[in-house]
Amino acid sequence: MRVLRKQRWVLIGTVCVLTAVVTGLAFLMRDVYQPIARLEIDPAGGGIKTLHEIENPTTEGDLDYLDTQVQILQSDGLGMRVIRASGRRTRARWSRNS
Repeated sequence: MRVLRKQRWVLIGTVCVLTAVVTGLAFLMRDVYQPIARLEIDPAGGGIKTLHEIENPTTEGDLDYLDTQVQILQSDGLGMRVIRASGRRTRARWSRNS
């Protein structure tokens, strides 16, 4: 304990310098957050299925339906409707002019 009391200013200084360095590095680091969402798209007629539909789940109509839903979800129009509904249209980065 006597050694710690004798060297307390060195210890306090080291802790302060390390805290300042770590804080500075934390503020200089770039953000790496990447939002990812996964959606499950159920077919329109998602009721009770026949044995044939269970054995052969994908048909041409199902693939067309899924492609259409994916295109709708990736569209700018849907994104703009969501932004307007959330009340964020006042920010410049959300407007079409920027």
